Amino acid sequence: MKRLTSIILIIIVFNTFGQSVEMTKDELPTYQGVITMTGKDAKQIYGLLKEWVAKNYKSAKDVIQVDDPENGKLVLKGIDKYLIEAAMGVKAENACYHTITLETKPEKFRFTIEVTEVTTGTMNQPMLRDVLLSNPPIKPNGKPYSGAMLNGVLKQKEQHLTHINSLKIGLITTLSRLATIKKDDW
Repeated sequence: MKRLTSIILIIIVFNTFGQSVEMTKDELPTYQGVITMTGKDAKQIYGLLKEWVAKNYKSAKDVIQVDDPENGKLVLKGIDKYLIEAAMGVKAENACYHTITLETKPEKFRFTIEVTEVTTGTMNQPMLRDVLLSNPPIKPNGKPYSGAMLNGVLKQKEQHLTHINSLKIGLITTLSRLATIKKDDW
């Protein structure tokens, strides 16, 4: 039942907001969309977005890089840490660095989610060029992986991309919930 609900939610999110997803040879994915908030002016939306940041990050002060209420713009830099299964079944800690830009206008806001880097292992080795963007993945020395090592790296690549996609879906889902928030007159 949970799987069915998740699939339906993903379909609704993608059909409702029509995200454009681009992945080029030189960059990780960027996602952008617009969420309508009927009846709310830009200032109200800005306040809701600031509240969202405060609730979804350990320290809003640490992640907010641009806080411009006059122009209705917030820029956040965050790190999402997660585990994947590396070689020989060992769990490796990874980090997905991202920038989120939130821009408000009356009755709507636009979000842009940019994945800026992905690192892996205890040494935080960058995964950007050598594994995630090359097809087939290449070693730091510029040579392609082969055999069992290639299979392991492809598995890691799939896990990284799956996590990046789930990060995007989670952010889009929580941001879209803002559109349904109604303030009560307690």
